[in-house]
Amino acid sequence: MNISSQQAFFNWKNQMIFFIIQDLLAYIYIYIYIYMCVKEKHQSLQQYIVIRLTLTLGLKSVYN
Repeated sequence: MNISSQQAFFNWKNQMIFFIIQDLLAYIYIYIYIYMCVKEKHQSLQQYIVIRLTLTLGLKSVYN
């Protein structure tokens, strides 16, 4: 394995880790959102979308 293929592999691995972490956090937020909806008896989809976008943009800024 030369340097460029090693670098490509590490970039790919970091990207996979990023996607896995993002998905796990998204699932956690979905469960929290569903719990809050059940608890407070109201659906606030806009609030969820804002949280999801903030999470995605925040993670991308950390990893880039």
